[in-house]
Amino acid sequence: MMLKEKDSALSIIAPSTLWALCATAVYWYISVLMEPGALSKNLLSPSVDRLSFTLFAFILSFVLHGHLFRTTRYYKQVLKEQQRCNTLIKESTDITLIMSEKGTCNYISPSIKQILGFRPEEITGKPFQSLLNPSLASRTEIILNNAIKEQTVALPVSLQCLDKWGRNHHLEGTIANMLKVPAIEGLIVNLRDTTAQVNAEIARDQIQTKYKNLFFNNEVAIWEEDYSSVYHELQKLREMGIESITDYLQRNNEQRARLASMVRINEINQATLLLFNASSPKDFIDHINEITNEQYLDIFEAQLNAIWKGEQHFQSDATYQTLDGNEIHVRLYMPIPDTEEDFRHIPISRQNITDRKNAEQALKRSQHQLAEAQRLAKLGSWEWSVADHNVICSKETYRILGYEMPPLTIHKDEFIGRVHPEDRTRVKEAIYNAIEHVGTINLDYRVLTPDGHCQIVNAIAEAIFEADGKVSHMVGTLQDVTKQRQNEERMILANRMFEHTHEGIFITDQHSNIIAVNQAFTTITGYTLDEAYGQTPQILHSGRHTKQFYQNMWAEIKERGCWQGEVWNKAKNGQLYSEWLMINEVKDQQANTINYIGTFSDIHKAKENHQVALRSL
Repeated sequence: MMLKEKDSALSIIAPSTLWALCATAVYWYISVLMEPGALSKNLLSPSVDRLSFTLFAFILSFVLHGHLFRTTRYYKQVLKEQQRCNTLIKESTDITLIMSEKGTCNYISPSIKQILGFRPEEITGKPFQSLLNPSLASRTEIILNNAIKEQTVALPVSLQCLDKWGRNHHLEGTIANMLKVPAIEGLIVNLRDTTAQVNAEIARDQIQTKYKNLFFNNEVAIWEEDYSSVYHELQKLREMGIESITDYLQRNNEQRARLASMVRINEINQATLLLFNASSPKDFIDHINEITNEQYLDIFEAQLNAIWKGEQHFQSDATYQTLDGNEIHVRLYMPIPDTEEDFRHIPISRQNITDRKNAEQALKRSQHQLAEAQRLAKLGSWEWSVADHNVICSKETYRILGYEMPPLTIHKDEFIGRVHPEDRTRVKEAIYNAIEHVGTINLDYRVLTPDGHCQIVNAIAEAIFEADGKVSHMVGTLQDVTKQRQNEERMILANRMFEHTHEGIFITDQHSNIIAVNQAFTTITGYTLDEAYGQTPQILHSGRHTKQFYQNMWAEIKERGCWQGEVWNKAKNGQLYSEWLMINEVKDQQANTINYIGTFSDIHKAKENHQVALRSL
């Protein structure tokens, strides 16, 4: 700066001196010529007065020429600055406006058309207030007055202007007092359009307000957590060449707790306090370690793995302890940010699913009990969808059909394909009749498993009709009744033997009360079942045996479980007869007596025939 000032002074002094010397020389020469004949004398020996006056003329010429040079140079500089200022104003994308002390627009840059839509000539000569939002008129007047008073620095200014179509624009810039600057002679205002920025800030504030309302008023517990330190640690591990965070944590198990300790809770909402029964945020934070368990580190490791893989979110079920000691189940949801800055504010929700979890556990228990009951009863369930012909079966149904690995569904044709070939037509007809007519099935048929095993099943089903009368589903049960049917056949065979044998049979309960007799019993004794039921075998006593006889009989039954021998009994009609009686004691698996079975045959006639034969000899 100092060099420029020296150059500037030198550039004025040199031409001024030269002009002063020339002017003095001319004055000297003219003054000499005014004295004829004395030219050489005056030139070679000038008088003192002439020298003094010459010096005065030199100084005067120097001063006058110096002032002239400075004035010319100044105006050239002013003109140059004006041209430079005009060039900058015209090329600037900001609005540059020059107005008078009274607020009249003397000049406005062409950039106003791109920002507000006005041509410069439409604004020039008009009050600056005509551009402003009317609601800010008083505020703008204060800004202008302050700028007029300020003489040294430009003042910041923020305005709202209306464009040609009445839309509001936010403009920011400076206003400077240049009323005394010849090139300007006014208040110069430089404004840039910040509408987009202001609108973005307004939108951001609105989003933040909505976020806060959503955060604090949400019925779901939300913790805003800071994972930035964890994020930086993960980045360091990447730079170290770690490929899998899971493998790294397995090798360095202590790092899980260290990384977890870096997580900070910024804020919690009211729903969190209600969920964990905390009286205040401080109460919750102070007891944060009491609500977590060992499962927390496993879930945190899964979170780290999701962050490491760049997933968009993480979700898991977790178990916590409330501050009053109750266990709760929550569904944890964590959005994973895209930017480092967003890791400072992660809203992690924890939705209470305790009731749902309990219901699911109860359902699982119920399903397990149902499956166990079906297994014990050898009873399975199935559902057939008419639309896609797929059949969904329970585990026990698949076992009955001979599947080692139960599929999710099987096709109807495969379901019917397990029916014994001799029974398929009958099964298909039953299904058709259920769909078209009766709506139900109750049918026994045989099932042939892939290993060649044949078993008898009982199918009970019902068709589900829609409002249009068409069947949409058929639901039913399938029960393995092989042993039951075999037992029934044995019982039928036993009943046949019981009824058609020539020996009399009676059955009593553990108290010796008759509960069943066969036809031979009635033929020999004359007593029917109705007459004998509830009675003891004493109704047949003949009176020919002593009390000791019967005591010995029952003693042997108790000791050996059976007794046999000849007994005299009396029929209903009073006739005595001799019989060969066998009594067997029947016990259950716990060795408790449940029945007595007596079998006898009439040997009286056989004895008479034997005696007749002996007499005939």
